[in-house]
Amino acid sequence: FKNKRFNKIEVKVNSPDLRVVHRAGYVGVQDAELTNPKRKSADSELYEAITAPLPKAGLAVSMIAHYGRSAQAGDFVRAMFHINGSQLLFSTEPNGQKKAVLDVVAVTVDEKNDIVDDFKRTHTLKFDAATAERIVRDGLVYSTDVPVKKSGNYNFRVAVRDNNSKQIGSAAQVVDIPDLKRSGIFL
Repeated sequence: FKNKRFNKIEVKVNSPDLRVVHRAGYVGVQDAELTNPKRKSADSELYEAITAPLPKAGLAVSMIAHYGRSAQAGDFVRAMFHINGSQLLFSTEPNGQKKAVLDVVAVTVDEKNDIVDDFKRTHTLKFDAATAERIVRDGLVYSTDVPVKKSGNYNFRVAVRDNNSKQIGSAAQVVDIPDLKRSGIFL
């Protein structure tokens, strides 16, 4: 694509029995223009998992995200996700405790596929052996609130990496942030 002009699409078929439905055209943009500096980091594996069109295979991560609002925080997306505990690799500390280190990256993406907000956190978790066994059996639940400044449809995406096994998993969900100034009642 040499410029941002509209490129028309024309489709012809030989059979009169066929009906073709297609877009009228597209606006061309070079890949270099799509590079978003917020997606680049020293830890690009997690950001690649977030931008992938399908969830990253590996660490099983499932998520539910929904809209919330409070007088103190304003609008936010509350996300809770579950990590399959049987896939976590625990190391053993000298005192006998089990240790897991998780890297978590989450982004909120708007309708134009621009990153509105993101965060990255590393969590070092230490448990006694009995708690570690329960996590392996039942999994681990993580919850976070991410502020959203304006209304619209957002895609909330998360990627998690187990530092011991180097497995990565991801999940995504669309969340609608209503414009409460314009409309009536929202439940």
